[in-house]
Parts: sequence; structure tokens; C-alpha cells
Amino acid sequence: MICCNADFGHPCNADDGEPCPGCQQEMAYWKNQYDRTPAAVRRLDMDSKEELDQELQDAGRGYLVRP
Repeated sequence: MICCNADFGHPCNADDGEPCPGCQQEMAYWKNQYDRTPAAVRRLDMDSKEELDQELQDAGRGYLVRP
């Protein structure tokens, strides 16, 4: 059994550098939600990449921020 090792500011890498199965499932769920959202709505939600990055960090998902 693989235990999640994610904490604030550190992504899960418990499965030989990959996210644990639980984190993979959660990421797949949110990716599906994002993919199902119309592009026009996505553009209206956030004014900029910086705003989106800050929202992700505030929600404890800073590891999802892409450089």
C-alpha cells in the first residue's frame, strides 16, 4: 500500500516519484471537470495566469501551478 506524502507546497511523489493512486484519481477528476467546462467560461473565470496560479496556491493545490 502506498501512502500519500503530499503536504503544503509539496506534491505527492510517493509512488517512485509519481503521485499516489488517490492523488492520481483526484487529479483525473479535476482534469475531467476542467475539460468539460466550455472554453468561454474558463476565460471568464480568471483574468490572468497569475490570478489562476494564486487561486490554486490558496486552495492548497500549488503543485498544479505550471511555470
